[in-house]
Amino acid sequence: GKGYWLVASDGGIFAYGDAGFYGSMGGRPLNAPVVGIASDSATKGYWLVASDGGIFSFGAPFHGSGGSLRLNMSVNGIAATPDDGGYWLVASDGGIFAFGDAGFCRSTPRSWAWPPTTRPGATGWWRPTAASSPTAHPSSERADRRGPGWPRPPPLRS
Repeated sequence: GKGYWLVASDGGIFAYGDAGFYGSMGGRPLNAPVVGIASDSATKGYWLVASDGGIFSFGAPFHGSGGSLRLNMSVNGIAATPDDGGYWLVASDGGIFAFGDAGFCRSTPRSWAWPPTTRPGATGWWRPTAASSPTAHPSSERADRRGPGWPRPPPLRS
């Protein structure tokens, strides 16, 4: 389509162009602020996610929620599966939560070096990769701007 949504932390939705408005959480009490939105291309609806993992469906099928889970860190994003049969939530510590037909390969909570590793003239942080850690998932990617001489990342913890 030729449209988009903006979502506010109170759950308010602002639809532009041909993006449909199917409802919002604006004006309703929330346990935690809304931090993301993902679209369902099959129904043209959307899912909102709050920082506590709560999911709000508008014009899209509900596949589950992490709102009742005890999280180590807050959720900060959502992504729909390619077939729109589920979604993944990602927490700020790298934790992944899969719902519906979203596959779960591995989560990396607490495996990132945080706060970001800094060196003169460079910034970034480590996320283990298949090349840098024997226990990393092969599809992981480096999430840094590592230069020569940087230390090896810490191993993943089970």
